[in-house]
Parts: sequence; C-alpha cells; structure tokens
Amino acid sequence: MTGITIPNLEEAVEARLRIRAAAHGRTIEEEALDILRNALNREPGLPANLAASIRARFAPLGAWN
Repeated sequence: MTGITIPNLEEAVEARLRIRAAAHGRTIEEEALDILRNALNREPGLPANLAASIRARFAPLGAWN
C-alpha cells in the first residue's frame, strides 16, 4: 500500500477530520481514506441522491406539495 502526505493541510481542516474520525471510531488516516473512497466511487455528474434532486427540481412547479 502506498502512503500519502498532504502538505499545507490547514489546521482547521485537520481538526474537523480528527473530530469526524473520532465520531466514527476511526483513526484520522482511516477517515481520510473513507472520504476519498466515497468521493471517487460516485459517478461523475450524478448527484448522491437522484430522487431528492428530481424532487427539488420540480418542487417549484407544485409537484410533491
């Protein structure tokens, strides 16, 4: 497995990552890996929740009210 270093990572970003990792019971490295995997496994151009996106698009027209 290859290691990765992220230079110039802002302290605020690292702090948020540590908090998120702790909330999920993981190390900061495991949390960062999970975030990367999830981001890269999504199809480009497709929203994470297609149904919610469709509802939001048509809601102003009176649909689903």
